[in-house]
Amino acid sequence: MYHKRKDTPAGYQDWMDWYCPLTSVCEPELSDKLRALGKQVWWCVCCGPQYPYANFASMDYPSIEGRLLSWMTFGYQADGLLYWHVNLWNQNKLLDTTDPYLDWKPACIANMTGDGCLTYPTPAGPVSSIRLENVRDGLEDYDYLSLLADAEGRPAAMACFARLVKTMKEYTCDPAELYAVREEMAREIEAGL
Repeated sequence: MYHKRKDTPAGYQDWMDWYCPLTSVCEPELSDKLRALGKQVWWCVCCGPQYPYANFASMDYPSIEGRLLSWMTFGYQADGLLYWHVNLWNQNKLLDTTDPYLDWKPACIANMTGDGCLTYPTPAGPVSSIRLENVRDGLEDYDYLSLLADAEGRPAAMACFARLVKTMKEYTCDPAELYAVREEMAREIEAGL
């Protein structure tokens, strides 16, 4: 539905108020056009997009991508980031042991090992995965970017964004770079208080 809106006539009555394309096919100009009509444009990841696009769905991808998707959400001005499932455990029992060689079967959808499983079941309740903790840290990074934009203007936040993300396909995979930029943002935010 998102891409069909490119060619619709101006008077077309659109009953949808929310669009959510994959990150790899989101187009800034179309998204801006839809927002001007009062629509929200989120974006999503699941079993796609695959490399070279950032995605935290697969255990096989660099974990920093879970953080960088929030940077990309800020930088490309998506209204939100959707992920389809966090507890796809249907083939597994509770994790009630510390045995690292459990017969745990991670979900594997479209060659994305772990897709749909960001938490794991234990008798004490769900336990987060490293991927989910990186997503959480990315949300905190998003807040830093927003605070910096509020304090010093969006261009200041975008300068930090540009140090880590060049394009949707070109971004750092070096955590030290991310931590350095985040630390600089924290100092700038505190200086502005």
